Amino acid sequence: GSVSVTASGGTAPYTYSWSNAAGTTATVTSLGAGTYTVTVTDANACTRTASTTVTQPNQLTATIGTTNVLCNNAGNGSITVSAPAGGHGTYEYSINGGSTWQSSGSFTSLSNATYNVQIRDAAYTGCSRTLNSALVISQPNVLSASIAPTNVSCAGGSNGAAALTVTGGTTPFTYAW
Repeated sequence: GSVSVTASGGTAPYTYSWSNAAGTTATVTSLGAGTYTVTVTDANACTRTASTTVTQPNQLTATIGTTNVLCNNAGNGSITVSAPAGGHGTYEYSINGGSTWQSSGSFTSLSNATYNVQIRDAAYTGCSRTLNSALVISQPNVLSASIAPTNVSCAGGSNGAAALTVTGGTTPFTYAW
């Protein structure tokens, strides 16, 4: 933040004394949020004091929703960043640690990986916040099935069977013989 004071009246030149050791010029910069008081003194040692408050926006926040990949190597996972707040009211989002940014909080066609989800203030792009540095979009193991047959015991019989073992994928399973 910064604060400038304009002095008039009295007898120039003027000197400036800011509270919080902010400086001795008419303009002070690199200020944090807080109240600052300046005392202006003219050439006749007449003084005038004024105060102002430097504010800051609320911290950037948002909610993250995920959808994991439905089938192994399907690439259909997603991340949704919603309900952004703080900053100055316009936002940009990144899922690759800030390498690229977009105005939508919707990221689709994602594969099984770890993502670094960030939000930034679009009005002041230097203001960003990591929402989750290690968000995992997971996927199920490869779906596989094996059949163990039980042979018919006598010619012409009908006492054979087949037992199916399924691994991977996502339950519940459906079967069509």
